[in-house]
Amino acid sequence: MLSYIGGIMPVRKNEKTFKHFDYSDLAHTMSGRCALSHILYDIQALNKDKRLSVYFPSYTCETVLAPFVRANFCIHFYEIDEHFRPHFENQYLSSDVLFLTGYYGFDSYENYFLDGKAKHGIQDLVNLAKDKHSRIILDLTHSLLSTNPIPCDWDYALASLRKWIGIPAGGLAFKYQENFQIPLVAEDKNHLEQRSLALQLASLAYSRKDKDLYASADSIFWKAEYALRDSFNNNASDLTSIMIVESTDFNAIIKKRRENYSYLLEHLPMSRSTEDSLLWQIAFPALEKATCPSHFTILTDYQQELKDYFETKKIHTKIFWPTLPGLPPELRKSAEIVTQRVLSLPCDQYCSLEDMERIALILKEWRPKL
Repeated sequence: MLSYIGGIMPVRKNEKTFKHFDYSDLAHTMSGRCALSHILYDIQALNKDKRLSVYFPSYTCETVLAPFVRANFCIHFYEIDEHFRPHFENQYLSSDVLFLTGYYGFDSYENYFLDGKAKHGIQDLVNLAKDKHSRIILDLTHSLLSTNPIPCDWDYALASLRKWIGIPAGGLAFKYQENFQIPLVAEDKNHLEQRSLALQLASLAYSRKDKDLYASADSIFWKAEYALRDSFNNNASDLTSIMIVESTDFNAIIKKRRENYSYLLEHLPMSRSTEDSLLWQIAFPALEKATCPSHFTILTDYQQELKDYFETKKIHTKIFWPTLPGLPPELRKSAEIVTQRVLSLPCDQYCSLEDMERIALILKEWRPKL
C-alpha cells in the first residue's frame, strides 16, 4: 500500500466518537426519526405476523411516537413526573419494547418508581424487563454526549445530532449486539438540499446580522422539517453529514456547553416565585461531572409569556414538547404539569459567556404582565 505525503487534505476522522458506550452496529440516517424507523423495521423483521407492544413515556416528542402508531404497535404509557422521573408498572414491563428517553442530558432514570415504590438503579429495571423478554430502546437525542452510566443489555439506541450541531442529516441508529438486518434506503436529496440551504442562509444571517435573511432560513428549515414528518422511511445519511460527524470535536462541545450551563447556575437563584405562582425554577440545579446539557431548562407558570419576552430580546428559546396525543386522562394531567411549564434556554457551544450573562440578566429582570 502506498503512503502519500501531501496532496488533497482529507477530513480527519475522530476515532473517539461515541466511545463512551458499547455498540455492535451504527447506521447513519437522515434524521432521528429515520433512525427510529430503521430500528423498528429491524425489530419487525424478527417478529413477523405479530402485533407488537411498546411501553412508552408520557413525556416526549410526538414525532417519536408516530412511527410506533404507524407500525400498529399496541402502546402503553408510563408516567414522567415534574421531576422527570419515570413511574413504571410491573405488568407492562413485559411489552415487546421498553422505550427509555433521556431528558436534557441529565440522568433522570437512576431514580424511578415501580408500582408506586421508589427505586434506584436503572440497571435493575432493565434486567427485570429483559427477563420478561422486552427489547430496550434508548432515545439518546438529549443525552448522547453525556457519559452517565448507560444500562447494559440494551438492544437499540437512537439519536439526532441536529440538536447538537449544524448538520444536514445527523440521525444515528445503534444496535448493541449483531448488525441491522434491514438495509437503509437512499437519502431524500430534496430534503437534504433544503436543510443545507437553510443552514447556509442562517450562517450568513448571523454573520451579517440580517433579520430578513434569518427569517428566510427559518421558513425553509421548517418547511423541510414538516415535510419529513410525513415520511416513515429509514433514509440513509448523506456523505457530507457523515464526514461532519466523524470530524467534529465533541470534547470541545461538551466542555463549552458545561461551561455555559455552569455560568447560569452560578449567576441565577434556583427559583423565583410569588405567593401564588412560579415565575421560574431551574429544572436541573446540579451539573454532575458526567453530564453534557442539551439546554438550560426551567419550569415556569408563564411559559408562553416568558418565551415571547426572550424573543423580544433576540434570544430563541424552545418548548419541548406539546402534550402527546392519546394519553389516558390520568397521565395527561401529570404530563401537562411538565409540557405547559417547561422552557429551554440555549447554552450550546455557539453561545459565549457574554451571551449567558445576557440570559441571566434578562431572566432576573423579567416580571410577568399584570
